[in-house]
Amino acid sequence: MMSIVQGLTHFAYISIASTIEKLDIDVKESRKFASPIYSLMLDTIARITAQNPYLVYSIQTKNKFIEEGHETFLKTFTELKDMISNENEEDFVRAMSSAAKHLDDIESALGRSDKAISAFSEELSILKNLLGREVGLRHIYSGKIHIGILEELTPDYLTLKQNNSITRLKLSNVEVLKNDELRNWKLKNYPQKSFDISAVFKDGCDPEVITDTIKNLKGVVDAEVIDTYHGSQIPAGNTSITIRYHVIQEGAPNRVEKLLKGFGSQIR
Repeated sequence: MMSIVQGLTHFAYISIASTIEKLDIDVKESRKFASPIYSLMLDTIARITAQNPYLVYSIQTKNKFIEEGHETFLKTFTELKDMISNENEEDFVRAMSSAAKHLDDIESALGRSDKAISAFSEELSILKNLLGREVGLRHIYSGKIHIGILEELTPDYLTLKQNNSITRLKLSNVEVLKNDELRNWKLKNYPQKSFDISAVFKDGCDPEVITDTIKNLKGVVDAEVIDTYHGSQIPAGNTSITIRYHVIQEGAPNRVEKLLKGFGSQIR
């Protein structure tokens, strides 16, 4: 089994990688025309060829069953090539269909590959929509979190601007953090600051609606009403509400003040 699971798999994919090299194919350029299957195959090939070549060679030479797999692979390759060279469509279709039937459980295999393709395409689509905006990324190998403005996106790489520094990351090595994941990471790693602000609203306003709206502002962690006041300093028919809010990002206080003014309030 391992002569197939490791031996034949490594042998076939390394053969493809070497063929691409000998044809002098620009892999980056080829990705511009890539189907999802081609992109996934390139990533799989890269994963295999990035392994220790001495270990891979040992796998190819120390398993006594691998030689039979190699010979059968080369024989089958030659047979299929001859079918194509001789334009023997009937035999080629029969061979491909027979191989598909032998794989068994094609429906499940299609489902798994569809998920992989969908995940790849969906993440790329998400990143395209985030160009020019803040994005959180997790490096799938180191686990390191990168947060910054997504400035550039290519088929292979993306570029983040973090304060005054630029970070270039390989697209296949990162995953996009969901909004909740990004927020939770910021809560654990960013310093928090608290501010109090008082504003005069018309009577009948709902303080809970105001604080809930503030909580949804970028950079705001939480908000609550700490005081309401009716007095000689407040015009009749109005209420002064003092709100305490907590932020993890510069610029958030300006957004809070702008929001309250947008509600028609007067900042005290």
